[in-house]
Amino acid sequence: MPKQKPNLNTIYISERLHESLKPISHCTLTTVVAPMGYGKTTAINWYLAERTKREELYLCQKYEVRQKELDNAGPRPMVLSSLTDREHEIVMLLQQRLSNREIGEKLFLSEGSVKQYINQIYSKLHIGGDTRTKRKQLLELLSSNN
Repeated sequence: MPKQKPNLNTIYISERLHESLKPISHCTLTTVVAPMGYGKTTAINWYLAERTKREELYLCQKYEVRQKELDNAGPRPMVLSSLTDREHEIVMLLQQRLSNREIGEKLFLSEGSVKQYINQIYSKLHIGGDTRTKRKQLLELLSSNN
C-alpha cells in the first residue's frame, strides 16, 4: 500500500498544544503571533497572558467610568441608602421606565439576573404586591423623595 501524502489543509498539533488551546477554542479563528523564538505551547501561553492583561485593563477602565457616573449622579435619597451600587444603578434605570431586558443590555446582565436584583430591591425597600404594583410603588417612592 502506497504511503499517503499529508493533507496540506490540515494543521497537525500535539496533545499538549491541543490542551493549551482549550481556553480559546470557542473563538472561530485565532491567530497567535508571538515573539521570535517562542515554541507553539509557549506562544499560546504568552498570548493568553497578554489577552488577560488587556481584559483586566479594559475592566479597570470600565469600572472607573462607572464610578465617575455614580459620583456625578449626586447624593442618594435616604430611602435608597440600603441598596448596593449595582442595585442603585438598576433603580435609576427603572426610573427611566426601561424593561428588564433593556436594563440587562445596558448593564451586560441577563434578564434573569436583572429580575433577581429587582426582587432584592423590593425586599430591601419593603415593597409588596404583584409585579406592576411593585414597580409603581417604587416609582412613587422615588418621586416623593426627589
